[in-house]
Amino acid sequence: MAANQMLTVRIPEEDLEKLDQLAAIQGRPRSQLVQEALTELISKSENLRDLEFARMKKRLKPAIAEQCKLLDESGSFADDNRSF
Repeated sequence: MAANQMLTVRIPEEDLEKLDQLAAIQGRPRSQLVQEALTELISKSENLRDLEFARMKKRLKPAIAEQCKLLDESGSFADDNRSF
């Protein structure tokens, strides 16, 4: 399980008042609203998705090359038994 860490954020007073109003309307603590907003921002980040995709692609590149080599070297049953 990942360890939680505390983060201090400076928020303008007027935004904090709006956040408190929103929390009261929803009946939830403002910290929960902030946590959910951060989670949503991170999950929707295209930059993070692009980095993760590049990392996975780099990690899988040797396996993909090996699989392509195996497929190129072996004859296909369908190719040997194809008739039209």
